[in-house]
Amino acid sequence: MQEFPRSAWATNARKAGFEQQRNRWRSAGSLQDVATRAQTMAKHLQAGQAAEALALARDLREKLTRVEAENPGVVPPDDPLRRQLEYLVTHAATIQAILPKLDQLVAPVSTTSVRLMKQEVSQGFYSTVMGANPSASMRENLPVESVAYADAQAFCEALGWMCGRTVRLPKVAEYKAALGDLAQPPAAKTAWTFDNTDGVTARPVGTSQPTGAGFYDLLGNVEEWAQAEGPDDFASVVGGSVNWVPVSGLPLRKALKREKSRTIGFRIVIE
Repeated sequence: MQEFPRSAWATNARKAGFEQQRNRWRSAGSLQDVATRAQTMAKHLQAGQAAEALALARDLREKLTRVEAENPGVVPPDDPLRRQLEYLVTHAATIQAILPKLDQLVAPVSTTSVRLMKQEVSQGFYSTVMGANPSASMRENLPVESVAYADAQAFCEALGWMCGRTVRLPKVAEYKAALGDLAQPPAAKTAWTFDNTDGVTARPVGTSQPTGAGFYDLLGNVEEWAQAEGPDDFASVVGGSVNWVPVSGLPLRKALKREKSRTIGFRIVIE
């Protein structure tokens, strides 16, 4: 920039680009080592080995911090691995409490390869993972509600960091597979609906009669976000709620992803 100031390369933007490229090359070996050890960390999480996973997470966070200090810009704040490591280290006690129990919360869905959460995500579970409770009617064992689609996605991301697996919202087809025959309206003991509630207030999770596969409240209580089929502003909500008048078939509607209601919650799939 001093010797050839009229060159097209003699700009601050070009200089910053060269420095960034140099930093990436210089840190490539360290970043590859972190990525390899992160795979080992994920295996520990998947096996329920919280202590081993958290020890690795602390080491890897320290190494990424050093790499970024020596090579600015190679590990930005929104880097996925950096965000996961920060979450794991700052939620160590929560992870040690949740990880051993996680497999007990899900059950396989027949005719599919997925494991679906047996009941709706409760407010207690949501606040443990996310550190906040957005619900309009607060009580730990009630289903979390007043959550937009993005809130449910953020919960899935954080829980996925905890267990080293893919956690996501269920697809509509997976709900149908979990429910089975929908030719008749649900019996009163199997679903909290307008017929057996005040039509406004959700009931505690897991208090209806479960299906034969062990799922609670697939119909009624709160509607549940399903995985969106595209990048547009809408996603499906399924299952009906306490203000649903029970009929045959699966209650299903499209909702704006930003919609928040005291009758919309969600449950998850763990792959």
